[in-house]
Amino acid sequence: MNITEANKIIDEQLEISPEKSIPSFPVVNREACKDSVSIRNFLKLSRSNTDDMIRTRLNNYLNHHEQRKSILFRLNSLDANKSKESQCLFFLKTVIYPQWQLRASTINLCYKESDKMVKEVENSEIVKLSEEERIKLLRDDPYALKDMQREIDSKYDVVNSMKSWTQNEIGIEEIIKKRSCDITYDICDFSKEKIDIIKEFNNWVNEITK
Repeated sequence: MNITEANKIIDEQLEISPEKSIPSFPVVNREACKDSVSIRNFLKLSRSNTDDMIRTRLNNYLNHHEQRKSILFRLNSLDANKSKESQCLFFLKTVIYPQWQLRASTINLCYKESDKMVKEVENSEIVKLSEEERIKLLRDDPYALKDMQREIDSKYDVVNSMKSWTQNEIGIEEIIKKRSCDITYDICDFSKEKIDIIKEFNNWVNEITK
């Protein structure tokens, strides 16, 4: 058995590709952000299939690597010398980091949409009316003023709802990331002082977004 055949046999035993278990990315636009159901379902499923399973999946991956290393060592392959540390980082960059980035960009997009909506409301006709103009409009067409005010109130309700759920999701992401980091440090036997996982993630994002 040669090295290629050995790799193929071992690879068939474990699939770490995130595309195999992560739900499809939802359409992200203002309407989706306002409703938020499909987006938040995606966020939950993404966490469930990556961060919530990180201990099991990382252990399985490392065990898979040990099997590979044993076979490759017998075949005198240089690949057998890959460290546990490098394997952990590969797992993070392949499975975890892409989902962190995808979730963060989705949440941030919706948060930015809420900021845009605030500016739109602030620039709306009724908000810019002077007190004298309001009194005149109320006298000339009281229903029109009430309708305009009702529309503004409705938009503010939507904006507040969007800001609320996005801020909540940002908080959840911070908790999830910290837990995943702690688990990875525990399994991979390296400290934050040696490898800062969050810093590595930020560097990874900078690299892929160049």
